[in-house]
Amino acid sequence: CHLAYGTDSIGLVRGIMKCDFGTALKFLADITGVSLEDEESIQINKMKNAIEMKKFATLPRREYIPPCDVSEYNLSQYKALRTDYFEEWFPPALLDIFEIGGSYFDKYSIQREIIPIRNEEGELIAFSGRSLNEKVEPKYLLTNGFQKDKVLYNLYRAKEHLTDKNNRTIIVVEGFKAVWFLSMLGFDNVVACMGSKLTPGQTDLLCKYAFNVVLMLDGGDAGLDGIKSAMEELKGKIKTTAIYIPDDKKSPDDYLPEIVIDWLKNTPN
Repeated sequence: CHLAYGTDSIGLVRGIMKCDFGTALKFLADITGVSLEDEESIQINKMKNAIEMKKFATLPRREYIPPCDVSEYNLSQYKALRTDYFEEWFPPALLDIFEIGGSYFDKYSIQREIIPIRNEEGELIAFSGRSLNEKVEPKYLLTNGFQKDKVLYNLYRAKEHLTDKNNRTIIVVEGFKAVWFLSMLGFDNVVACMGSKLTPGQTDLLCKYAFNVVLMLDGGDAGLDGIKSAMEELKGKIKTTAIYIPDDKKSPDDYLPEIVIDWLKNTPN
């Protein structure tokens, strides 16, 4: 039984081939294309990741992420296979908090990072897949059938940070990265509407949890229209203010931290 040699990939090979550790290591290196020049432990981890990525790469390619793929178990697998794509902008510890995963391959063999979407109670309801290639469209894939009408990204975390000190204020941005960026700056009371306009269901959620709303949508005509629409929808229901991003197609995470902090600190509650 290969269990006598361990429960990992090397143990399996040793059990089947009846060989020593070095031979098993070389065999796995040959089939995964990993060099043996580095430290042994690093190579083992690389080979394990390569084997897992090949397994995920053989899954059927889809234009959307199927609902059957959305599970806590699959999320745990994707989290273990996260690449360093987002680490250009965000520290690994922050990406851990937001449970970012990796190595999802769509129907066109495009590799994507996985962003889990949870409802207000923290239940996992959808995935968004972000392409690692900036030239690929669409940049984001969503779970097939996902309806954002009654979902605000990160609300389940943000609602825990609504206090009298911040006047139960919720900051609303458009995208995932803007949420992570503001959280990195210490603003945990932030959610994303996942688009340029708030839906009726999303405005209901804001009224349910917040006393004040700060709109910080992306720059440009779409963002301006979104702010105008939201102000009209929330009028008479909840106090609402807006921060207007000055540059077209820019989001909060495109600016220096001190600039964004200054914008938010000078916004009346």
